Amino acid sequence: MGGKISICLIENYSLGRELLKYNLRKENDFEIVYEFSTIDECLKECTETCIDVIVTEMEISYFNTINKIRRIKEKLGNETKIIIYTTCCNKRIMEDYMLSGVVDDYILKDEGFNVVKNVIRSVLNTPKQYHFLNN
Repeated sequence: MGGKISICLIENYSLGRELLKYNLRKENDFEIVYEFSTIDECLKECTETCIDVIVTEMEISYFNTINKIRRIKEKLGNETKIIIYTTCCNKRIMEDYMLSGVVDDYILKDEGFNVVKNVIRSVLNTPKQYHFLNN
């Protein structure tokens, strides 16, 4: 990976999406190539097959989220890394997402932007490690 890390943001709250985008754009090695309010919008409108990382919130239904992420991976390729970005701190739910095989890491929204930046970079270079499970 020699260029910038291409990132797609999926966040239904526009303020949250703008804050995340603002902070990520400060990084010289990040490029926000898409932003959507929902996973459905991403599935419908995203045609780029060279997205490195998708940072997405999870939907209320675990199965809906996992099935949609599977469809994204089918459309964009398994090389695209998926990071769940959410307020849900239920360890069992987090483990279920990780064990699904389609999610590469998980970030709690209250962990701060430095954690978000570090996880985006590390998810491309290291095997799945699920930093949150060690806390």
